[in-house]
Parts: sequence; structure tokens; C-alpha cells
Amino acid sequence: MKQVSIYLQNAHLTPSSYYRLTQYFHDSGARLHSALPDCVYTWWHSRSKKGKLLMKVFLYLFYVVRTLVSLFHDVMTLHGGTVIISKVVVPHHLPLLHRCLIKILSRRNQLIWDFDDNMLETRTISKADFNFMARTSHKIVVTNSFLMSLVEPCYQEKVTLLPTTDGDMLTLDAAMILARRKALFEQEIRLVWVATANGLAYLSAIISDLEVTARAIRKEWGKRLCLHVVCNKPLEMVSEDLEIVNIPWDREKAKEELGEAHIGLMPLPDTPFTRGKGAFKLIQYLSASMPVVASQVGFNKEVVTKEVGHLIQEGNTTFSWKEAIMDLAKDWDSYIKRCEKAKAHYDQHYSFEGNKTFWMKMVQSPTKLYMVVNEDRFFLSHRKDIAIEAVKNGYEVCIVCKDTGRKQEVLDLGLPMIELPINPTGSNIFEELKTFRFLLKLYRKDRPDIVHHVGIKNILWGGLAARLTRIKGVVNAVSGLGVLFSGEHFGLMTRGVMSVMRFSSNRENVKQIFQNSEDRELFVKHGIAKMEQCEFIKGSGVDLTKFVYTPEPDTQPIKVILTARMVKEKGICTLIEAAEMLRSEMEGKVQFLLCGCLSNNPEGIQEEELRQWCDGSYIQWLGHRNDIMELLMASHIVVLPSYYREGVPRSLIEACAIGRPIVTTFSIGCKDTVDDGKNGFLIMPKDAKSLADKLITLINNPQLRKEMGLQGRKKAEEEFSVVQVVKKHMEIYVQLITKK
Repeated sequence: MKQVSIYLQNAHLTPSSYYRLTQYFHDSGARLHSALPDCVYTWWHSRSKKGKLLMKVFLYLFYVVRTLVSLFHDVMTLHGGTVIISKVVVPHHLPLLHRCLIKILSRRNQLIWDFDDNMLETRTISKADFNFMARTSHKIVVTNSFLMSLVEPCYQEKVTLLPTTDGDMLTLDAAMILARRKALFEQEIRLVWVATANGLAYLSAIISDLEVTARAIRKEWGKRLCLHVVCNKPLEMVSEDLEIVNIPWDREKAKEELGEAHIGLMPLPDTPFTRGKGAFKLIQYLSASMPVVASQVGFNKEVVTKEVGHLIQEGNTTFSWKEAIMDLAKDWDSYIKRCEKAKAHYDQHYSFEGNKTFWMKMVQSPTKLYMVVNEDRFFLSHRKDIAIEAVKNGYEVCIVCKDTGRKQEVLDLGLPMIELPINPTGSNIFEELKTFRFLLKLYRKDRPDIVHHVGIKNILWGGLAARLTRIKGVVNAVSGLGVLFSGEHFGLMTRGVMSVMRFSSNRENVKQIFQNSEDRELFVKHGIAKMEQCEFIKGSGVDLTKFVYTPEPDTQPIKVILTARMVKEKGICTLIEAAEMLRSEMEGKVQFLLCGCLSNNPEGIQEEELRQWCDGSYIQWLGHRNDIMELLMASHIVVLPSYYREGVPRSLIEACAIGRPIVTTFSIGCKDTVDDGKNGFLIMPKDAKSLADKLITLINNPQLRKEMGLQGRKKAEEEFSVVQVVKKHMEIYVQLITKK
């Protein structure tokens, strides 16, 4: 269970605290912060507060100090959990320091504000503090629509309605309850009123009506009418006909009284305060299979139906408390039916289990996993399987990436997508800062539990945003270091990037995924990663059930294919040069296919330049394609003469799975896909002559192509299965969310 910290006036003695929250969380391991310990709460409520200014000042300071200690403790220890504030942390005026600590907690955790009274009317909270809590909370839970209307319209979407209920009655035996009530029914009709001392004035207002009722019941039925008042203060009234019994409030005593009484009462005047009342006592009566009579005020009107009791409209002389009570108690058979309907109404609308499930779901919302990649097309080709499996494992996955026109494909997978303002190949500082600010605001607003950054630019800015917003778990997937880290000596920009990444990763709960050992060694050497943070996963994997071994086509011409972005670092120029070396000998027998999109980088290969190199027959540029698997199956040889600092190129992994021989370079990442001479050939970067020689060898030897293709498939099964890649990612996620 995620960490839960709850701020209450008193966890067990305050009815609203106990019935709203404590009864659901007392055995869950949640932290229950009582602002007033039992002894202080009892002392305060046992004394008259009139004119006791010093007592009120003492109580306020007690609130301030005790809650300050609790807030500091949570700020230091609680991350990625849930904080629930019941009503107020400090009544009347929230100190500035408390505000700051609550804001910090809300940035690191889910903050839920729960209240069940019109605190503005009672001045328990100031308007400024009320708006602060509404603004700072991520979710607001209230008992009824009137309280919801107090929240500013701009925060209404945060509000959820949840009536207060009672689980204590679940332990009572229904048959025993009815037997006890029936034993009383012949001589006595027992009314019960359960509330705090604040409601005694409301009860006093209807005593005269109850006296009239008592006289009528004695005259017509020969029975007594008794009123049991369960309260922390007695009802100090004397009545000739109505028997009043005062019972000091205690949870067990209240439970016992509800098990014996016949009818529950809830009189209220119609005021702004009472309209905000949650009708809890009515719901409590219903939970004890008891019909009710209540004033037609506020939420009472929603709780009480004709089947379970009566509502009394103020000033209505034709149907008063007398008529309502006598209708419910006129005979045992009709009374029993009311009892059954009362319990059914409770079970359907206000059950303890329903409320408990609500709170457990609220605090145990699925682990939020945000996967940040450059572009939607890269996600679909390289990380889709991981995201889908994460959803199956109960994660709430969101993809953050640039929309290149394939957003609908992401949405069709059932994955929400947030568009990322990023230029994957750019270096404009203003564009870069825009990306960073976006991720910083996103992480602060949505508070994901885990962020999975793919690619150096996302690791740079996403890692920094995650460090500043205290995201619980961070995965940085290095899918190649590119030209920024090429060469033996690093420039000023590279050193600056490393400094930022070093700062971002110098914290707990960070995992760095590398596709090759050279990248891992570089990060460890420069202090960007610690060895214990490092995980090794060879590439993004390939679905071996989809990319199945396929014999090469028995057709001419021989097709040599390269699938990559059209940038020089991928060896495009080297392949063109090698193809030209072979043109006189191989034109008509061989086709060279370049498959991939152009780069947005102004210094990349331009379309006009590429079209000059490609004649449309011997050398063809196919552009961006979505049918890569079919193209590989229709080809004979796969080539990637890259001198780019790759991760592990997916195109070469897929070539292994299909069963095609590979010619690639000794460059980092590329060399991990080929065992030289076994499933392909390795050459030095930018060596067009060696590339041409190896291609000639394969073009002229179909048996060698077949043998190398079979070895490639074997290598794919042993090293590149997406099943193993996905499984490893799930293990990493679990490590991050379970680490304290």
C-alpha cells in the first residue's frame, strides 16, 4: 500500500474524524495525525469556553505546534503517497509556515481535502484558507452538493461527493435487533437522537411536538413514548408526557441504543450551516435498520425517501412530527417493512463497504508511469510493447512525445498521449528551455510515480525536471549517445550536458538502462551514473512471433536494404559510394534500397541531394515506410555502415529475427548485433571499399547468405526477444515503486 498520512482533529473521539476517515484507515498502516490527543480533546470539551480567551489561545497554539511537527515529518519522509486533510490543519487561521509545508507536500504527493460541514459559516476556516486548500488540493471530498457549491467554479472538477456512513452497525445481528424492538413495541415506542452538544438546541425546538405525540400515543395505543438522547451533554428539559433519558455519548453505547430504538430523529432549522450538514445520523439510523423522521432541510431531502421515513417541512401543520411518528409506529407489520427498506436503502446508497472501496481506490490509485520519447513514431516502433505490458500490470501509462501525425495510433492502443514541444535534433537554447519548462510543469501538475525517459535530450531535461519535482522513480534509457559524445575530447556543450545529468542522477531511485557496455562505462567514468544504478538491456527487442524467420526470396535482382534516418552519420554516403563502386559490375543484378525519413537538422542530408544520388532503379530512396517487416522479408542483405554512436539499432535486430545477413561497422551499438563472419560482417566506419568487398561476397554466395541468416535468427532468439526486454522493464518499475 502506498504511504497515507491523515490529518484529523482527533482520530477516535471526534465523530466526523472517526466516521469520515478513521474507521477506514485505522488498521491500514496509515499515519493518523491527531491535532488534539484524547486527553486534550476531552479536557477542552468538558469545560465551558465562554470568556476563556486564554484557553482558546492555548488550544490554538497547541494546534499550531503539534501539526507543525507532523507536517515537517511528512515533508521529510513522504514522497509519492497520499495526504488527507480532514477539515482544517489549524482552525481559524492557517500560519504561513504551515501553508508552505502543505504546498511542498502537494507537489510530492496526492493531496486530498475532506470536509463535511459549512466551515465558512462557523468560521472554522477563513475564506482565504478555504481557497488556498481548494487550490492546493488535487482532490476534494465533500458530503453533499451544497458544500460542493462553496468551492470556486474553477476547482469544481476536483470535487467528489461522498456521504458519511457508519460501519459499526455491521456487527449487529438483524434478527436480534428486531427481537429486542418487538419486545419493547407492545409497551413503548422509543425514539433516539444521537448527536453532539451543538445540536441540542435543534432537538429542544421540537420537544413540545414530541410531548403532543406522547399524549396521543398514550391515549390511542396505551403506550409510552420515550426519547433517548445520546450526547456528550445532557438535554436539560423536563417533560410530563415524554420520557427523556440522557445517555452520555460513547461509541458502544450509541451502538447499543441504535439496536433497541424504533425511530431515529434528526430535527434541523433551515440555515446556511444546516444546509451543509451531511445527514450522517440519518444514514447511521438506516444502517441499524431503523425508519427515520427528519426536517426537510439540506441533504436530509436526498437521504430520506417515503419508503424509509418522513420529512417534516417547517411550518406544516397538517403533517407534523406527531403524524410522522405515529404513521411509522402504527402497527408491527408495517414497521417491519420500513425497517427492511431502511437497511436496503443504506446498503444500496450509503454502505460502509462502498465508502471503504472509494477511499482505497482514491489513495491507491494506479501507479502513474509517464514514458517520455522524442516522437510518436519512435514510440510505436521501439517502446510500444513495454507500455502495453505496463498497462496489463496495472500501471496508468501516459506517453509524452512529439506528434508526427501518428497520435491516433497511440490513442488506439488505449494510451493517452501528451504532445511534447521538442526539436529532437535542434540545439536552439530557447527551444531547449521550452522543453524543460514543459516537463517541469507537467511533473509538478500530474505527479507521476515513475518517469521513463528515452534518449539523451529527454534524459537531460526530463531528469532535471524529475529531480526538482522529487519524482519518486526515474528510468533513463540511453538509446545511443549520438554525435554529441563522438570523439575522444568533449566540447563545452557536452561537458555542460554531463554536468546537468550528473546532478539529476545523483539521487535515490534512479535506474539507468544501457544498450551497450561502452555507453555504460562512459556514464560511470564521468560520474553520471553509479554502477548500482545501471541495467543492461540489449536494444528495444523484437517480437519473434511477428518477425519470424523467412527464407530469402528466390527472385532477382538481389536487394540490399538500409533502414534508418537519412543522416550522414548512419553511413548513407558510405553506402552510396560502395554502390557506385559496384555499379559497372552489379547494375541490373542488384538494387540498393534506402528506407527512412529525412532529418529536420539543417545540416543533415537534403532531399535534393538524396535524389541526385538515387536513380530510382539501381539506387532507390523509399522514404518513410510503415511496412518494414515486409521490406526486410523481400530483401536479401541488410546493411548499416553507421559511425553514429548507436544504442543497439532496431533495424539490425529485426534483420537478425527475419534471418538476413548483416554488414555493419565496429561502431558502438552496431557491433553488438553481429558476430563477425557468423551472422554477418563487421567493417571499419567510413570504409566504402571494405563495404563493397563484403557485399560482393554475400551477393555472389547465396548459401553463405542462408547460413548467416540462420545464425542471425539464433542470435535474435538468444539475445533480442522483446519478451525478455519487457520483463526486465517490469522488474525495474517494481524496484522503483517498492523502494522506500
